[in-house]
Amino acid sequence: MIDYDYRLTIDMGTKKPTYVPDDEYKGPLKNIFRIEGPNMSGKSTLMNLIAISAFGLKNKSVNKVLQKHLDDMVHDKSTELTFCVNIVDPVSGRAIRATRNSPDADILIEDSDDGKNFSPISDDSFSRKYNLIYDIPDNPIDRLADISHEISVIHQNCSSKLNSFQSTVDHLIYDISNGPDEELLKQYRAEVEKYDKNNGKDVDCENKKKKYQNLAKLYYAIRIRDANKKADDLKRTYDFVKKEEEKKKTRPQDIKKSYDADIAAIKVAAVPLSSAQIAQLSCDVSALGNLSVSEGI
Repeated sequence: MIDYDYRLTIDMGTKKPTYVPDDEYKGPLKNIFRIEGPNMSGKSTLMNLIAISAFGLKNKSVNKVLQKHLDDMVHDKSTELTFCVNIVDPVSGRAIRATRNSPDADILIEDSDDGKNFSPISDDSFSRKYNLIYDIPDNPIDRLADISHEISVIHQNCSSKLNSFQSTVDHLIYDISNGPDEELLKQYRAEVEKYDKNNGKDVDCENKKKKYQNLAKLYYAIRIRDANKKADDLKRTYDFVKKEEEKKKTRPQDIKKSYDADIAAIKVAAVPLSSAQIAQLSCDVSALGNLSVSEGI
């Protein structure tokens, strides 16, 4: 999200017009957008303000002709510029804020990791954390290929940092899950106490302090997770045993009902079968009584 406001007055000798944001693209704007409008509607002014808010006046990669336009907006005696620009990443919440409250005041550039707690940031720190690509090329088609390559390099750097971060997290989890947990925590706790006694002068201990805090949080989080899992397993076992016990109480009665039903079914099936067998036996006996001696032999 990009929110901005400005007031730009230009002394042209015979007149002194003042410009403010055009109604067509007043903020807040999305982080990715396209500006389209007539001449003198403020398109370049908005882009210049965003560049100024990102230390564009000091960035060596900015085209020198464009950088002079930025410098004229801020330092030329014929211009009076005040502005406020807020750029916020909607995903991470990280924000950059630049303000100039009067035409003679310095530009204050601040940033925040959460969009709430802002603090001033220097040009060097800004260049380490962010990257400004600001260009209006003579040949846009050729420049697109360059910008595409720059974006690809930035993407690769981000991927590398993400992989490094993932590796660090994996190592922390491994230390907690498979290492001597309590001993590891005691070791880091001792180093943190030593660091605090030295008033935080040891940079290496500062890193270990952060690692200890992360380890402690992850260690107890995993302990809680394991305890919850064990509780769930025990509950499932209890429920299973309870159901089996309930089945045992009713089993003899169920078996008797099933037995009686089977016996009844057999009896029903046996009645016609028995009648048929008796009739057949009667016929066989009658036939035997009619046999002659020669037939018998």
